[in-house]
Amino acid sequence: RPFFLRRSELLDLYVIHVVKDVRQGVASSVKRDRGSASQMAKSWKRGNIAASRAAKAVPANRFLQINYHEFAAEPQKTVDQVSAFVGVNSAPIPDDFFVPEHHIIGNRMRLKGEGGVIRNDEAWRTYLGPEDLESISKIAGSTNRSFGFDWP
Repeated sequence: RPFFLRRSELLDLYVIHVVKDVRQGVASSVKRDRGSASQMAKSWKRGNIAASRAAKAVPANRFLQINYHEFAAEPQKTVDQVSAFVGVNSAPIPDDFFVPEHHIIGNRMRLKGEGGVIRNDEAWRTYLGPEDLESISKIAGSTNRSFGFDWP
């Protein structure tokens, strides 16, 4: 989309690519019955390679890649980084992001009524078996490493 959006004189386009470790991305899709681990590894690889190509659609100072694991570890630092990147004032993240009036469109967490804590998703440890991990590694392991993750 950035290749098309950059043509608009109405937009001041910035591109932010948030990337998860392939195991996290695959497990998230598998637990939602979107396909097998190998199918989801292929989808993760295609999607993230396409997203990283968006860097070519905009000047270098308009593309930012964010590691989801780093965001989950230090959400305020990441919000500050994104705010500075797009040139707006940063806002503090509340300890429980369900307390203030807002919602997160498209995220099922908003419906659970649980405390809104940002955390790293380790569900892949439950949803993926050794065969899944081997398949994922063969399909997308090198791409995962190219995005800075230390697996496989």
